Amino acid sequence: WTYGYVPPPSGHSRPTAMDVRAPSPAAFALLECAFHVLWVMYCSCFGLLGSLLATRLGGVSEELLTLVIFVVSVLLVAPIAQKLGGLSMNPANETAIFAAGKIGIKEAAVRVPATMVGGTLGAGMLLSILPEEYIDFVPTPALKPGVTLALGFAVEFLLSFANNLILLLCMGKPGRLFQLFPLGTTLASLVLFQAYTGPMMNPALGFSWAYHLKSVQDVETQLVYIGAPLVGAFASGVVWKTFASPDKEGRGKGKKTM
Repeated sequence: WTYGYVPPPSGHSRPTAMDVRAPSPAAFALLECAFHVLWVMYCSCFGLLGSLLATRLGGVSEELLTLVIFVVSVLLVAPIAQKLGGLSMNPANETAIFAAGKIGIKEAAVRVPATMVGGTLGAGMLLSILPEEYIDFVPTPALKPGVTLALGFAVEFLLSFANNLILLLCMGKPGRLFQLFPLGTTLASLVLFQAYTGPMMNPALGFSWAYHLKSVQDVETQLVYIGAPLVGAFASGVVWKTFASPDKEGRGKGKKTM
């Protein structure tokens, strides 16, 4: 079980840490990397925690408990990520925000690899302490039986595109509803497309667990779990910038008044 969500900031295009001088790009990349070490270690245990709780409670669906853990965890961790300067919980989100013109190429070029490195370190640390009988619970990227490579790519591409476009449309909008709507669509994606690719929608997780348990050179991993989410996210940013950007609307109004 993974996610594809980061909450939209309530004001600026990129949130800043509470009135504190913004760190240098290198320092922020280290912070992003450290955050992903901890986050990947934790979120990779959602399935395991759901299974253990289902065994303890009895009669409660393991899948339902895992979804509840996912929602509660995101709602608790996301505000912390914002307070730390707008840390990303998914490099696909950073890719979409870059394609939308909200951050520069230098920032994106530093932050996206930092999330990948942090995720890989986190997955490795979790493997070093996780009992062998629980390894099957970690989110290893793999197509479900009967799902072709082309279908898997299409599913991850479309889910990443749709969820990141919704994220961009909700960014900066006032009201709690706009902040929670991307989480709702991500949750729906997890439920409705579980039988296809997982889904993962997060290239950091796909890369991390493929590196340790599979192979990052595997075509399925490269295309479906790394390439598709990034390409879908980039496409969503381009679409948002072309059709929904406030700058575009401003230019359009300016032309009408001439």
